[in-house]
Amino acid sequence: IRDVIHFRKFIQQKEKHDEEGKQQSKDLTGPNHLIKLQTLERNIKTILTSLFRPGVLNLQRITYQETPASIIEQIAFKEAVHPLQSLQDLRTRLGPGRRCFAFFHPALPNKPLVFVHVALLQEIPK
Repeated sequence: IRDVIHFRKFIQQKEKHDEEGKQQSKDLTGPNHLIKLQTLERNIKTILTSLFRPGVLNLQRITYQETPASIIEQIAFKEAVHPLQSLQDLRTRLGPGRRCFAFFHPALPNKPLVFVHVALLQEIPK
């Protein structure tokens, strides 16, 4: 799946270059190469949309006690909004009054695709 996503990104970059007239595609020649790229990109998008529709993904709660360490490690390294500062920071985010949930695809049961951390509070923080 990762390769398909990277291939789609490659096609989108080729489309952009061809549309801007900066570079002609060496992989698809002829007068219709841009149309071929656009058709291929739409087909890949359809496949990815089908593979990752909400009914296919599994939502799982992530806990420090029950979730395998390899999954927790992936979540820790992929955190982009509020990067972890320490192991204690991770324990806090998975501790009392906090929840972490992740979506998994059946074909990738050990790879969290999307995750969210939630803090359960009595009032809205200032």
